[in-house]
Amino acid sequence: MKLLREIRPGTAVVVYEVVRELLRGNEDILFDSMTVATATQTQPFAPPSDATERDQKLVEIRAKLQTAQLHSNRGKVSLTFMREVARRIREQADRLPTNIVDGVINAIHFEVPGKDATIELTSNLNWQISWTIKHRVLDDLEKLSLDVFDAQLREIVPDYVIEYANTAILAYGQNMNATSAALLSIALEATLRDVLSNRGYSYVAGALPVDTFKYTEADVSVVGAAYSLTFRDPNLKPPADFQTSSGGLSSVEISLRRYLNAKNAGRVDLYVRAPACLIDHWSPSDVVQPANLKNIGGLGQALRIAREVEKFLQPSKLPVELDDVLLSVRNNLIHLSEDTLETQLSLEGEDNRPMTLRQFLGDPWTMSSFVTTVVRFVNDSYVELKTATS
Repeated sequence: MKLLREIRPGTAVVVYEVVRELLRGNEDILFDSMTVATATQTQPFAPPSDATERDQKLVEIRAKLQTAQLHSNRGKVSLTFMREVARRIREQADRLPTNIVDGVINAIHFEVPGKDATIELTSNLNWQISWTIKHRVLDDLEKLSLDVFDAQLREIVPDYVIEYANTAILAYGQNMNATSAALLSIALEATLRDVLSNRGYSYVAGALPVDTFKYTEADVSVVGAAYSLTFRDPNLKPPADFQTSSGGLSSVEISLRRYLNAKNAGRVDLYVRAPACLIDHWSPSDVVQPANLKNIGGLGQALRIAREVEKFLQPSKLPVELDDVLLSVRNNLIHLSEDTLETQLSLEGEDNRPMTLRQFLGDPWTMSSFVTTVVRFVNDSYVELKTATS
């Protein structure tokens, strides 16, 4: 509901005056709509009981909208009222002049200060936030939108995603393409995570997609010119069974190397690579941390799960060739340096050679396609998610 607080106080009154003038002679639409919008308030609106109260009640509606900011859910009454007006206009379109129907629908919108954006109704009467952008390669303006509230003012695209998308679109309009692309890649990753979360996935720090087994202890001693290794765990396979496990061999080769543990500065581990016949002789099968097959790591893993495991991310929703672009943008622009901009993408440029990330960001055609594709994918995904969970 954060976006509700960004509608400038008094805006609804301005819209109401326009709508009221258009609906002169059809004021019952206004009365019925405000009755619905304030039904849960302590002092709900009551429609006029006779013709003598109509003018007074029209003024009362104006007062309700003027003081809507006093309520805890700022803007809720205004948006509910305006949506009800639009819904009733649609229902009664066959008896109303076309100019009134179109005029009312077009009048119902709210400017969002500082965002160069507008809150307005979609064709199915959700509330959306819209940006009108000018691509540098196109003569026409294009509208990009994200659905924010449904009929009950329940959130569709979350505030945190809108925040990234809004900043990305504003950056794109100022030719700050690297910033725009990085923010959009984050918004898309958040979208995939939210969709996968609804399918039982989550992010757990340190979780692995395989079982983690417990350590065992062994004593190492020197016997003459050789080392002796004795395991303490009585549940391990005994040395007497080794030849059976090894297929009759009396000895097998192992490989060892030292490993600098990046997670613990100064610590050196010893890695052992051994044949399968030694596994049950040298390590227990006790699991200390079961595999977490529904853990989401980064964007790459989210894309893979969405495409290959859950199979909801079809090329018709997001072209497969964009995966490499998204990963390059996400990884190289978040960890930006001069060298990262020379990363080659799977896309080909006009010279039929692999396009670099720098070329991708500097090409107005690729960027215009990237921006519109990602914003639409984000919106469609959350609309589908809302539909599936309603």
